[in-house]
Amino acid sequence: PLTVLPVGPAPAAAHTYRSAEWGFEFSYPDPLVVGRYKDPATPEMEARLRETGQVSPWAHAIALVEPSRLGMRGTLDAVPVGDIASITVTPSRGQKADFLRRHFFRDQWKTTIGGREVYRLPGYPGPYGDAAFYYLMPIRDGEVVELFAARRHLDAARTETGYDGVIEGIIASFRLIPPGG
Repeated sequence: PLTVLPVGPAPAAAHTYRSAEWGFEFSYPDPLVVGRYKDPATPEMEARLRETGQVSPWAHAIALVEPSRLGMRGTLDAVPVGDIASITVTPSRGQKADFLRRHFFRDQWKTTIGGREVYRLPGYPGPYGDAAFYYLMPIRDGEVVELFAARRHLDAARTETGYDGVIEGIIASFRLIPPGG
């Protein structure tokens, strides 16, 4: 007799995000799509940041969102910050990357995911560490990628997002490519 064993759900189809500017690519699953955040910085705030050689924290941020949760709150070109649960992938260099390395690259948070050295912090933002998943990944000399996501959806049900598993999949799939190519 033929025995049929139950099989788990099929793996989600993967998409690839590629940044020629930063020289990396990674895979992410359905139903997520790539968007950009609507930067809440005012022109005055942007001018002050430029004066100190900085940019808005959202300038290079990549938003991964579920379109069904975005709904009428925004568009993929202007994902509202803090209105829906999302995964944020932000490459940095210079002052910000130096700050992240100095303050958060601690042995107690160091781990390996998919063969990559990463720092998985206990929560973000402290002291509200139960609000978000937070990872830092060194990628090249002087460059760091921040990956963070809400632990719960921001709707009335406040269900778990499971985005820690998605972030770890992104880290495992992360590849460096020649910048500009």
